[in-house]
This record gives sequence, structure tokens and C-alpha cells, in this order.
Amino acid sequence: MEIDKKGYEEIEIPQELSEMMAQVRSRERLRHARRKKVTGAVLAAAVLVLAGNTPPVYAALSEVPVLGNLVQIFHIGTGGTATDGMNMTAAAEEDVIKINFALGSSEKTEQAVHAPAYQAEKRTAPDRLVLTVHGVRGFDLEELLLEAADSPYIRDAYREIILDDSAVRVVLELEPDTDFEILEYEQPASLEIHLFSEEQESRDVWFIRSQAMEMTEELALTVEQLSMYEGAAAQTEDGKFVVQVGEFETQEEAEQRLEELKNQGVLDDTYLVDHCLSTERLQ
Repeated sequence: MEIDKKGYEEIEIPQELSEMMAQVRSRERLRHARRKKVTGAVLAAAVLVLAGNTPPVYAALSEVPVLGNLVQIFHIGTGGTATDGMNMTAAAEEDVIKINFALGSSEKTEQAVHAPAYQAEKRTAPDRLVLTVHGVRGFDLEELLLEAADSPYIRDAYREIILDDSAVRVVLELEPDTDFEILEYEQPASLEIHLFSEEQESRDVWFIRSQAMEMTEELALTVEQLSMYEGAAAQTEDGKFVVQVGEFETQEEAEQRLEELKNQGVLDDTYLVDHCLSTERLQ
């Protein structure tokens, strides 16, 4: 039976569930992931069941020790609380990326209660998770990106420049047949990205694209200007970047949209229609 993932995205979890449930069975699709021994920590877990005829939510935790109350489990969406001055630290393992939040200066910090506002998106060509965290002033992503790139589930990991000095954006390019879930915790605040094997549809995707450029403020400015038209940065096979606008099933749809945006003065003649498999980078 096919699972309806839409049904569980951004579902709020009652506080008492994480207190009632000490452990939950790992899902079948995570059975090959490395299992971790729980020592000296609380395993907070919850299973959600939707009402009516909707099947049980297809989400559960593997045996990963965590601290804090589970707020929500989701695939893509938003969460957290608007704030500023957060510090962010992160570490990656084979199938889990954990991001912790704290308040205060680099010399003296205290654990944050709630995660700062964030947004998680999934993009294609190539398949990638784009995580943007707002209200962050202190962070060091170098170690995280190196560790994440070593994961068998991640093809590449990098920071995307954005025109907001209080926000940070991390991009995780996924290997074929890889999916993810994100868990948000509070008291203390953290996010966990769980990676696992699951067959993904590989399809031909058409889109409007810019000329290739480096990861610079020029790219960030272009992405910001075109964000309302579904503009997003994407890495090419040679390591440069383009701005992709839209995602279309046919060449005709993409060309029609390109003509509309040119007539509106949004795009110029340097933009063109291109395509590749959803799991691949542009050549």
C-alpha cells in the first residue's frame, strides 16, 4: 500500500506523547542503517496515527539517543520560532545529521529552548535537501559539510550564499534512491536529519536556467530576485551553479513559461530551456 506522505508533513505532536513513549520500533526501510547503542540518554520517540481512513504516518525513529521533547516529524516544510542571535553547531554521522542551537556569545552560551525559524525544501536536478535557518549569527559548517559528504547517502554538501547575514543555508545533494525525514526537538532545541534508502522516481525534468556562474553574491542576488518565480540555485556537473526557474513535465510548458517571463521583463535572452534527469546535475 502506498503511503501518503502529505498527510504527515508538519504534523504537531502532543507534548505527552514523547513522555509516554520510551522507544519505538525502527521502520523496515531503516533496517540496514547502522544501529547505535543507547547509553546515558533519553530516547524520545513517537508514532502518530491519522484519523479516518488515512493510513498510519510513515515515520519512526531508529535507535538514536536524543535529548529533548519531540515537536514534529516532517519531510519538507517550516518550523521553529522567530528569533535572532542564535549559535548553531552540527555534526554528521552515516545516516543522521544533528544540528544544535544555543544562545549567547561564543565565550558563554546556554542551550536554546526552541529552534530558530527554518525552512526545509526538496529540489530536483539534482535531488537535494535545502535547509535554511534564520536568526543565526554564529556557526561553523566546515566540519559538518566534510562529514556529511562522507555519508553514503549524500553526494555533496555545501553552503549556499544568501543575502541575509542572520541566516544560513545548507544544501545536501542526495545519492540516488535516498530520502530523508527531519525531526525537530525543544528543551533543548535541535534538528535531526535522518537519511535512509528508499526507491525514488527518476524522471526527465524541464526547466528554465541561467548561464553558469560561481557561488557568489551575484548568484545569491539572482536567486532572491527570482524566488517568487520558483527560482533556486543548482550545482552543475563541472562544479559551477545555475539558477533554475520552475519545474515542468514537457519542453513546451517550459518554453511557454520562458516566453511569458521575458515578456514581463523578468528574464532576458540569456535564459534558456534545458532538461536532465531529476537525479542528475546539468552538464
